Order: sequence, then structure tokens, then C-alpha cells
Amino acid sequence: LFLGVAVFRQGSLTAARDRMLSALERHPEYHRARYFLALVLAALGEEQSSFEELERVLRADPNLIRGSLELGFLQLSRGQLEHAEGRFQQLVDYHPTFADAQLGLGLVCLGTGRKREARVHLEASLRLNPNLVRALEAMSRLLLEEREIEAGTWSVTSALEDVPLSIPLPSGGNFRLSARAEDG
Repeated sequence: LFLGVAVFRQGSLTAARDRMLSALERHPEYHRARYFLALVLAALGEEQSSFEELERVLRADPNLIRGSLELGFLQLSRGQLEHAEGRFQQLVDYHPTFADAQLGLGLVCLGTGRKREARVHLEASLRLNPNLVRALEAMSRLLLEEREIEAGTWSVTSALEDVPLSIPLPSGGNFRLSARAEDG
């Protein structure tokens, strides 16, 4: 398993898949290897196989939080918004400070047109983890739609009170998250 994870982190997906399968042949009950196999399969674009492995892992160990999260994101990518929402809500109920689960709920809400609710979850996600790139991307798309980003600058006070971050934009402006809206 450890060698398979190391190979996976190096980007050798096929070799990682082979290592995980080998570990599972010897120890089919080893759910952590099955979880990593699901991640490798997803990275290889084998979404259905990844989905099946995650379901198998969660049947054996329903408390595997990361597995539940990954399955929620797979459900989201498949358009199974109701299932994904239930999974993410369950994670948030159990772990209110789990930024990735808040992100998942925000993305589901965006997908169902509930922008106000999406914003609440995305802001919660960013408060919990200001470096969560997918949350930053989703929030910027939402704010662009709401026309809150003007002249290449965005300031959000409620989401990131103490986290200054400025990123140059191709347009020449800055993507700025700050505690003071006048900084923009």
C-alpha cells in the first residue's frame, strides 16, 4: 500500500493502480488500499470503476470520511445532485468545520440555482480553509455572475476577514481577498 501511495503521489497512475490491486489481492479487506485505488481510478478517468470502489469501501466502513467526500464529488460530477447534497450535508452535520464538505454543498447549490445558499457554503468553506482553490474558483464564478467583481478586483469581507491574498489577473488587475473592501 505505502509503495502504491508513493507511486501515486509521483504521478505514476498505472503503476499505482497495479500496486493497489496487488495489495488487495493479498488483503481484500484492506479498505484503505481500496480507497486509494478509487482515487487512482478517478485520476485515470475510470469514473465508474472509481465509483464502484468507493461504494464498496463505504459499505465496509461507512465512517470513512474522505471516502464519503470523494463519492459525493463523483456524484456531483455525474449530475446526481440530490445524492451528492445528502452526502455533503451528512458530512457537514457530522463535521461542521470540514471545508471540503462545505465546498461540496456550495457546488451542489450552484448546480441547482440556489445562489444565495451556495454563497453561504462557499464562504464557510473559505473561512475554514482560505487556500481551497476550488472554493475560490466557485466563489469567483458566483460573484462574476452577480457582478460583484469589477475592474479585475474582488474583495470579500465576510468570507476572509484576516487573510490578505492578492493574485495578478491577466487583465492587469488583481484578484484580492482582504478584510477591507476599500483595499480593492
